[in-house]
Amino acid sequence: MPYDKALQTFFYKVSYKNSTPALPILVATFTKLLSSIAIFGFSVAI
Repeated sequence: MPYDKALQTFFYKVSYKNSTPALPILVATFTKLLSSIAIFGFSVAI
């Protein structure tokens, strides 16, 4: 998907510039975003 590709490029650019310190924050943010989408989708499905 184009969106996934854009997101991947964004994460790559940010993590490349700041290297290690930014990566855990990005992963945590991304995980939080995914889980909130999953929870929202689950509650809508019910």
